[in-house]
Amino acid sequence: MNTIPVPLTLEEPSRYWQAVTPESVGVTSAEFVALRWVPEGEYTPTLTVGGAVRPADLPAEALADEALEAFRADGVTVSVVERKPFGAEGITGLMQLLDCVLPGTPDPLKAIQVIMSFATDKPDEQAIVVHTVTCTAEQFPTVRPEFASYISAVRLDQERLPQAPEGE
Repeated sequence: MNTIPVPLTLEEPSRYWQAVTPESVGVTSAEFVALRWVPEGEYTPTLTVGGAVRPADLPAEALADEALEAFRADGVTVSVVERKPFGAEGITGLMQLLDCVLPGTPDPLKAIQVIMSFATDKPDEQAIVVHTVTCTAEQFPTVRPEFASYISAVRLDQERLPQAPEGE
């Protein structure tokens, strides 16, 4: 899951976040990456966004399981703490709170994944976008509300959506 299949408006969660190229930080499973400023020596919170086109009949839980498997494919040990569905303004999906351990990182981390599903112009497909933020437990009280603010601002970019030919 590394291509965002629908045009979205994405903004860094706060002035402490900066978008970087995925390649610059060794991320291969996302199209968008932002890092949060922290004092030197601390774990750098990471926001990644990727996606794919999946069958329309695939339920949210299966999509969330796929997102977990993608995390695990990157060598992350992960367990689900909480999973909740949501839906608003034409976007449905699922949020999952995770405990995880990254290779080479001594302390356990927290992660939040928000898996959004969008209808496509093909009735047998859905566009899936996975937003993941990762931080330490100590950073979580700060990063969680920033991520919530970021998620609330995610929008389909109507100007870049494919337009139906006139007369349809």
